[in-house]
Amino acid sequence: MSRLERALHAAVHNEGHTLVAALLRIGLPLLLWARFASELHPMRHVGEWEWWLVAALFYGITPLMFIGLWSRLTTALTGAVLLWMYFGMGIEGGHEPWTHHHVYALVAPVVLLAFTPCGRSLSVDRWLALRRDDAKPERADLWALRLIAFQVSMIYLWGAWDKCRMAFLGGDRLEQVAGYLYLGSDYPDGPALHVVLVALSVATVVLEYALAVLPWFRRTRLPILLLGAVFHAILYWTVPVGTFTLTTILLYLAFFPPDAVAKLVKRLL
Repeated sequence: MSRLERALHAAVHNEGHTLVAALLRIGLPLLLWARFASELHPMRHVGEWEWWLVAALFYGITPLMFIGLWSRLTTALTGAVLLWMYFGMGIEGGHEPWTHHHVYALVAPVVLLAFTPCGRSLSVDRWLALRRDDAKPERADLWALRLIAFQVSMIYLWGAWDKCRMAFLGGDRLEQVAGYLYLGSDYPDGPALHVVLVALSVATVVLEYALAVLPWFRRTRLPILLLGAVFHAILYWTVPVGTFTLTTILLYLAFFPPDAVAKLVKRLL
């Protein structure tokens, strides 16, 4: 097998323990509830049948995904509801909060997760199969996790690309954020703050490009993702980013070999 063939095989095949898919199946509904609960509350859309229908489907299906009952089906149905919320009600319907990349970062992984056997571990499906004595091995080809990781890389790549303009690199955008959230009209005298904000702007772009590429390499994966987790934690503390921080950190699991994640979890337990 040539080097190119080995690379293509590694890109497509990702055989390993299904625990990673299960952890994503459990974690994503928690983030979905945190993100959409208030907007789907019945009192906010009295008489609007489309919102009530979406809310009923959302709250009827996501708990089944969370506990792992008919796991692949309920994950696929959750993905279908989210696609309608993002494209139908957000982009086409004009509900602006649902057009943000923070929402897309939740929608795409759920859709892709439906292509994995996410119910073979940590699920009611697994428990029922064990009782029937016909449980399948907790191993499978988790190729869809590669696509989830690729989605994370694309968010970083195009986020960094979008920031490669003087409005951001020159510190102006961070000055606006600092003024809106912290400083008001009392901008400090002297150039010190501007210099710091320019440095932070450039460092952010460099880090985002690094996070788009380096997690794909074994030697740089853990250091860059730890740095990414710290970066997102700082963002969560300083600016209103909602669920995006925890979403991104959860999706980092898709970059790691499934067997390594399962081994670490079992060791911790």
